[in-house]
Parts: sequence; C-alpha cells; structure tokens
Amino acid sequence: MGGKTLLSFIMLIAIFINPTAAAKEYQTVGQDVHNNFRSDHEVPPLELNEKLNEVAEKCADYYANERGEIDYSCPHKTVEMGENLYSVHGRSDSDEEIAKLAVETWYEELKEYSFSHPKNSDFNKTRRFTQLMWKGSKEMGFGVAFRNERIEYIVAVALYTPPGNIQDEHDWHAYKQNVVKPFLNTYGAGLVKEESGASRVGQGTLLTLSVAVVGTLFF
Repeated sequence: MGGKTLLSFIMLIAIFINPTAAAKEYQTVGQDVHNNFRSDHEVPPLELNEKLNEVAEKCADYYANERGEIDYSCPHKTVEMGENLYSVHGRSDSDEEIAKLAVETWYEELKEYSFSHPKNSDFNKTRRFTQLMWKGSKEMGFGVAFRNERIEYIVAVALYTPPGNIQDEHDWHAYKQNVVKPFLNTYGAGLVKEESGASRVGQGTLLTLSVAVVGTLFF
C-alpha cells in the first residue's frame, strides 16, 4: 500500500471513529460557545453530529438564498430536530465570528426567562435560550450561509437532537427539569430576572449563611 493510499485510509478511519473530525472550524466554535454557556448551568455538553452539521448547512443556505428570511420552515430538517436561527444584515464577519455572535445572542434571552414560572415567559422571546440550554439535548449541528455578497445577508442555524422546548400539561414540568439557573458569579447569573431569585449556588449560599447565623445565636 503506497504512502498516499495509506494516509487516505488512516484519515477515513479517523473520520469513521470520530464523526466530528470533518467538522468545519466555525462549527467547532459554535459548539464551544454552546458548551461554555451550558457548563455555567451545570448542563452536559453537546456533541457535534456530522449529519446535523450537513442539514444545518442546507437549512442556512435555504433561509439565506431561497426563503430570504428565517421562519423555521426549512424542508431539510425533521420533527426530531430542534432549531435555533439567527440572521444579520450589513456585517462582513467570518463564519467563526457569526457562529459566536449567534450563540451569544440566543443566550441573552435568559434575561426574559422565568426559571420559577416558565409558562409565564414569552416563548417567542426565550425559545432560543431554552433550546440552547435544554439538558435533554445531546447532539448538535451548525450551519452558516450568506446571500451574494456576505455583507448582504448572513444566516446561522443550529440543530439539536433530541429537540428541546417540549411543553406538557403539568405546569411546564419539562422546562423546570431541562432549563436550570446558572451558577453564582457567572455571566448568566447577572441576567437572571429578579423575580426568579438568585442562582442555584447563590440560594444555597444564603441558606448556609442563615443556618450559620442561627447557630451563632443559639450557641
């Protein structure tokens, strides 16, 4: 077996063993930003899925060059996929910069979300944040596309499996289980709505302090 043939064979084996080996740089950036935010909420990281990457790219191209808007109508995705969308005009950022900006924009919706009463949140203003954070989602894909000149119109798409934002009839119990508050001293902790209270760690800290004070009074 020649040197080039052997090298090609090794690369194919590597991709087979690790499907994300063929991921583009911006897709890895999108994954990293997702998982950095998820770690602040003690939510397991998302794995890149090659098939989801392919579909996400097709969807991004569909919205940018066929549909001309982002309206969750991509014909390439299935009901088994959750979807987050982002679009922007008048920017010439790289695909990596767009991936980072898209995820950061979705995360900013945290400030509109009620962790204690999810059903009181405006779904249209928080759906991207809740999907990004959904604990039950395990894999993701990312796509970026633009129309004509990049500065004209850029679209970013993230797809997830299993999908998030599952509503039920039990006071949105699924949201309470899958979308949890950020830790204290994280960026997200400063965005939590006041009515939602402090972060999970913050609540525990306050409880510990209360017990300590009571102990001091009695002993």
